[in-house]
Amino acid sequence: MTKNRARNRAVRARRAEDASAGQRQRFDQTGQVVDQQHAAEQAGRRQPPPGVAADPKAGPEYEILTVPLIVATMLPVGREGLEAAQVLADACDYLVGDGGWYRARAEAYGPMPTRESGMAPLPGHRPAMLLVRVSARREWTSTDAVAAFLRHAATAIITALIERYPEVTERSVQVEALPQETAAQMTGAKAPDAVTPYPHRDLLAGPHAASAEAPAGAGHPFRVVDDKDTGWYLIEADRYRADHATVRQLEEMTHKELQAARGPLRSVVPAPAADRDRVQAALTGAGPKALASLLVALYRLARRHAYEENERSGRVQSDRLYAGNGESWESLAMRALLWGPGVDLADKPKRIDENTVTELMAVIDSWVSGNEHYVEVADTLAGIFSRTAAATGGWPALADCHFQHGANFAHPSQTIDNAMAWLLQADAPPPADQE
Repeated sequence: MTKNRARNRAVRARRAEDASAGQRQRFDQTGQVVDQQHAAEQAGRRQPPPGVAADPKAGPEYEILTVPLIVATMLPVGREGLEAAQVLADACDYLVGDGGWYRARAEAYGPMPTRESGMAPLPGHRPAMLLVRVSARREWTSTDAVAAFLRHAATAIITALIERYPEVTERSVQVEALPQETAAQMTGAKAPDAVTPYPHRDLLAGPHAASAEAPAGAGHPFRVVDDKDTGWYLIEADRYRADHATVRQLEEMTHKELQAARGPLRSVVPAPAADRDRVQAALTGAGPKALASLLVALYRLARRHAYEENERSGRVQSDRLYAGNGESWESLAMRALLWGPGVDLADKPKRIDENTVTELMAVIDSWVSGNEHYVEVADTLAGIFSRTAAATGGWPALADCHFQHGANFAHPSQTIDNAMAWLLQADAPPPADQE
């Protein structure tokens, strides 16, 4: 319907131009002219990159391979952002590697709401995630060939997003490989929201063809936490990268290497529904003391984990609370708040509810201290806090007067802003689309 409205606007504009020039045509005749021009423009955009030769190791004689990619970025609110799926599908028509260009095909799903952005939202934008299944026929003789394919697709996707949405920079676009099983769970039987138009006929067998092969390690979880409470995420078919890898001086590893060097590994999983209910009930019961109680609970846990790490390794620091996604903006905000106002609030018993603190500590510690699974903390708490606030009267229902802008003896405005940005990101519904 959107395309029909855009076409009709183009037809009316063309008729107005013709009328001013003294030409008269019926609406359907003008529509045919517009359609022909549009087809020519489409064909012009879907030509091989100028000055680049075709890759001799790609074509119909090779097997088709499909890899899922997860794209986390910022998108404008409203209809403009909703067109991102087609932007990504279009971008994967021609991919370019060291050997030249080759044809590919993409199925895009989304955008889906998320807070996996790694940075604070841009004005007028909202964090979003898209799943893209990219298919190609190339020579798949080694894992390096698959890794190169992933890089080529990621480059095309990032370039297209930045060209379409200039406000978005590379800092707010992340493209990572996803295990096939995880991608299947995310999409189910849902049809893609956008596909590459006019793909090469040899790619029409699609991602679900019998000849499609999942990359090695497709059964591995997307995120894992090692025995030293460091988070790792899958970046290629079977290769993990640590959060803050450069600072920690950690090299990329395969799942097998990571398990041998830093195992046992815990997969990052969603919080059980019963735990979410417990946290929401605790926050609701604390009323305006909920925020302070949450920060104190997190501070006490962080301090306990640091003491435990000191006994184990001699290092008085632990990343156990942040390992589910240590580079995310939410984790960074949570860390700053619990080691800032959380420390001060621990000495102000009148501003916290001890029963709530005890309950939250028990639930959160069970998320991060288990032997088999790990629940990401910052994003999970943000979702629960947002739903609780929406159900109980908003921010004032869960945050005392010291966390209100303009109040006497209030926390610094930046502290309040950071707390609200972290814990209320999901509170406001997206704006309605407008024509």
